[in-house]
Amino acid sequence: MTSATTFRSRAASQRELRDIKSELNDLREAHGREDRRAWVKPALVSSAITLVVAMIAAWGTWSATRFSADEDREKESREKRSQIYAEYLAAARSYLKARGAMTNVDKVAAVRMRALEAAIAARAPAARIAIIRRDADRITAMQDQLSSEEATAETSFLKQADLIYVYGSDDAWRANLAVSRAAGGIDDAGTETPFNFDAANAALREFQGVFCKEASATPRKGCGQ
Repeated sequence: MTSATTFRSRAASQRELRDIKSELNDLREAHGREDRRAWVKPALVSSAITLVVAMIAAWGTWSATRFSADEDREKESREKRSQIYAEYLAAARSYLKARGAMTNVDKVAAVRMRALEAAIAARAPAARIAIIRRDADRITAMQDQLSSEEATAETSFLKQADLIYVYGSDDAWRANLAVSRAAGGIDDAGTETPFNFDAANAALREFQGVFCKEASATPRKGCGQ
């Protein structure tokens, strides 16, 4: 074999060797990329799952916190209304009682005054007139006392009605208006309306029904009946 032939043979062998090394490198790189892709996919899935779990946990915590806050506000509102409604009922009863007493005394006073006027007109004996006058004076004194008590009761009632307007429900406010109408007195138009005993009791029962329904988290079935 000549030296030229030997040189060509070696060159060809070197080229084949380089080609083989190049193919091996390509295979290693391809395998490496596949390994990296195989590792990246589970990693991405795992990260996504972790993120979703964290989001669910955060939402659950927020939801529980919000529910607890809403529950606390509802409890606080019930307790506030319970106190206001109880104080309103006490004030309403006192006011209606004073209005009823005043109404009855006014009727008696009117009768006594007519009797006195009739005795004087008929020239009744002085002793008889004196007795009727003393009776009328006693009723007048009673009127003055009851008028003062009524004014105090009315002031307390109106203060509690203001709280119903602010903190009470629409049903509570409507029941309060029914109580006010039943109490009678001078309305905004300047017209005097009489005290209505039956309407007063009905209005109080209406407010009691509202109280029963709204002040308790678990009101009884008979509330408002």
